[in-house]
Amino acid sequence: SPFFHAFPGFLGGLFRQHLTVWPHMVMPCCFPGAPTLRTRLRSENQYLDARLRLALSDHDELKRLQAQLAVQQQLPVKSVLAQVTGRAMGMSSMDVFIDHGTALGVADGAGVFVADSTGQVYVYGKVRGAFKSNATVIPLLDSRCVISGINRRTGEDVLVKGTDGEYCDLSYISPLPQFQSGDIVVTSSSSSTFPPNIPIGRVDALTTGTATRLVLRPFAAVWATRYLLVTQGSK
Repeated sequence: SPFFHAFPGFLGGLFRQHLTVWPHMVMPCCFPGAPTLRTRLRSENQYLDARLRLALSDHDELKRLQAQLAVQQQLPVKSVLAQVTGRAMGMSSMDVFIDHGTALGVADGAGVFVADSTGQVYVYGKVRGAFKSNATVIPLLDSRCVISGINRRTGEDVLVKGTDGEYCDLSYISPLPQFQSGDIVVTSSSSSTFPPNIPIGRVDALTTGTATRLVLRPFAAVWATRYLLVTQGSK
């Protein structure tokens, strides 16, 4: 072509230059800084993924908080919404720590509730040790926690006592109790700690060896709780 012949030096040099540069453009592995670049991009992607997960987690947390506040408005007693800040690490303790104390109306011995994702409220336990800005809660599975209840089916009174295990013992008031597996125990109207008719748990048959006895399985998710509702003052 006359055009190419007119500029042999310029086009030839440009063509040779592209032949030299092009392999480095299509083969980044040959570029000295490529491993560092890939590492940086991988780190940035991991950072963005972490930020996305955090944003989604914050959104879910906000929804949980809003649900708990809605439940709080429906309780028949005045309460304060507290966040769980920690749990006892030892196997001999079930203590749960919350971020509210006496400055916000939390008192020693106060009743503690928890609400599930549907808005149903269950008994969680009691406050055992309240300080100005924090408090300790013992769940109803704790052997130090005793709650008076009533069999919803028969109307019989019963004391629910923790065992430091996965269930609670039942201490019957009636000499001839009519409890059976599947019965639901709720808070009693005679309780000074809880309002009446709040579900505590379900009666279950526990077999140990050849002996079978009735125990209570709490409804509250003791180990998976982030927020607790604590009563303020007496009912």
